[in-house]
Amino acid sequence: MMSNPQEKALDEKPHVDEFTMDKEIARTHTRAKFKLLMHERYAHVVLICSFLTAVLYSISFSGLEVLPQLSFFAFCGAALCILYFGLKKLNWLVSRKAFLWGILIMTLAGFNAVFEISVFHYFNGIVVTFLFALIAYTAAGGRDFDVGAPSFWLNVLKIIRSHFTAGFAIINTGRKASRLTKDSVAFRVIMGIILAFPVGGIIVALMLSADAVFAVLVSDFFADIVIRPARILWHIIVVVFMTGYFAGWLYSVKFKQASNVNIGLLKPDNIIALTFLLVLNIIFAVFCYIQFAFLFTGGANTLPPSITYAEYARTGFFQLLFITIINFSVLIAFLKLFDKLAPAIRLMLLFLAIFTGVLIASSFYRMNMYIDVFGFTPLRLMVITFLTMETFFLAAAIIALFRPKFKLIRFFLVVGMVFFLIANFTSTAYFSGRLNTARHFDNTRQFTFNIANSHFLGVDNAREMIVIYRATDDHHLQFAIRSMLGDLQRRYQNEPWQSRSLIKRINLRHIDNFMH
Repeated sequence: MMSNPQEKALDEKPHVDEFTMDKEIARTHTRAKFKLLMHERYAHVVLICSFLTAVLYSISFSGLEVLPQLSFFAFCGAALCILYFGLKKLNWLVSRKAFLWGILIMTLAGFNAVFEISVFHYFNGIVVTFLFALIAYTAAGGRDFDVGAPSFWLNVLKIIRSHFTAGFAIINTGRKASRLTKDSVAFRVIMGIILAFPVGGIIVALMLSADAVFAVLVSDFFADIVIRPARILWHIIVVVFMTGYFAGWLYSVKFKQASNVNIGLLKPDNIIALTFLLVLNIIFAVFCYIQFAFLFTGGANTLPPSITYAEYARTGFFQLLFITIINFSVLIAFLKLFDKLAPAIRLMLLFLAIFTGVLIASSFYRMNMYIDVFGFTPLRLMVITFLTMETFFLAAAIIALFRPKFKLIRFFLVVGMVFFLIANFTSTAYFSGRLNTARHFDNTRQFTFNIANSHFLGVDNAREMIVIYRATDDHHLQFAIRSMLGDLQRRYQNEPWQSRSLIKRINLRHIDNFMH
């Protein structure tokens, strides 16, 4: 595509570091790159790709009643195809391997399409946004990137932020490139349609009043078609805005890459570092002593009179989870920002890692005791999943303490993404409902089915409620279950296609068969 001499000359220019060269030269270089993109052939491709993506976005996500489920899966698949062919047409596609990340995108989107709505459906949207930018950046760059470098994530964030000014300028150039002038065929066709609307409307109105049969047939045809001007206007606004966003997004992929940002390694002050870590370790040492004295021993020591062992054991796991996150932040800060750790500081960090392990064990213990009494919920299963992930993180942090070349950030990203995928399954009402039903029929467990439990109220648990309905002789429980299933049937009767999911559709069929 780059046959133009001006374009070829620009491509052959050596890479210029825009962070270090003279500002005026930087502006000139940026204007030259922008002028290249503004060439009508490139702008035309960017405009088409951006417009198609914006239309898909509007159909998939615009509307208060739309939830990101089946539409999220459909949008991600189509957007990946548009991105691939767009980069290829623009001659920017250097590394096809970058699109292997698309497997991860479709897996995350698939969870949205399979399970009923959950908090992870929205987290998936955030992660997928980063993954799309990562794919575009690496596909257009075509070289190895250091995911631990700040410049890598800075470039990814710049793509996500988009460049609206360039985006709308590209739209204008693309419009001119499409040759939509008053003498063009397309323009004249559009004008003919516009002029036909008022005249045709008058003719149809006269026909409706002149022929009763024609009026009835037209009325029946449009009976189920509801035209909502406000919604149509909203979709138009979303398409225009998102077209500018996606056009600026593609511009940022190619022309807004930052040079490596060297934040510099801090030269540690041994006194400050040791004092800081010593204070933290003293606090954790006292806390861990209490865990061993009162929690892990089953309350062998005397608890305060106002606290029962059950209350003490079954609270605080969320707070401990956040404390471990703080500890990991401290560990990473020392490992990544300090060039060389003194032996005493390394020992203090090792103690901090050990105390973090005790916190994780305490959180596991408390959560398991809580589940034994109250059963599973998506939130409790999410905590268990992320505590398991933190165990792997802790092992990696300890290894990095003694092996400075260990790729800690890369390990965290890979393992974190694996457990994020696992949590998409374990942290669902479907999975917790299946576990609770199994515990309900296990006579060795304390947990019993309670219709008031929030994790049994969703459509993903319809099958479980039907199983318990048929197995119980409690007429009050049967009546409550039947009423709840009827409410679910009515609630999802006219659901938009964007919000459908596989498990939901299967369970709604179970409900229909059960109610009849």
